[in-house]
Amino acid sequence: MNISKIKETNTYIIIYAAVMVIIVAFLLAFISSVLKPTQDANVLRDTKKQILTSLNIVGLSGETIDKKYDETITEELSEKAGKVYVATVDGATKYVLPVKGRGLWGGLWGYISIDEDKQHVFGTYFDHESETAGLGARIKERWFQEQFNGKPLFADNPQQVALTVVKKGASKSETEIDGVTGATLTSNGVAGMVTQGLQAYIDFLNK
Repeated sequence: MNISKIKETNTYIIIYAAVMVIIVAFLLAFISSVLKPTQDANVLRDTKKQILTSLNIVGLSGETIDKKYDETITEELSEKAGKVYVATVDGATKYVLPVKGRGLWGGLWGYISIDEDKQHVFGTYFDHESETAGLGARIKERWFQEQFNGKPLFADNPQQVALTVVKKGASKSETEIDGVTGATLTSNGVAGMVTQGLQAYIDFLNK
């Protein structure tokens, strides 16, 4: 066997593989750069849809979401805890507060809209990274989210948010929401996200 030919063959294979890797990497980078504006636009639209859902505006798609969002969200305030979206729904002012938390398997996030008096929930939207289908993942379903509608944020102390989530069937007051059956850890995560998330905005809520 000719060793020099083997070396030439191996060198050719290595050079060929390296060139192909460079070409593929270039193509992927090019495709990614081309698609990025569309991807960013889709992410932004999805965020708008989530915010609108927290305002009980549902069933929209495509450019209708953008149009309704521009009509509804009138201002974005910068608070110490984060952004506050000011909205007008049926002639009434609402405030949308972003919240984040941790579930059983990953992150949780959502938006809680409150009435102009800053005392009651108007609507909510919750989502998750990887909660269990049929259990913790049900926090994304409207039946769960709509339990919060009209609930008070506070009990006796206006400096301490009382709104929370408890075990299914264990709610005893207006500020306690039934969690999802069989999803205790996810429900606990939502409880922390809601209570602590709103508490972070306590200065705004007491203005």
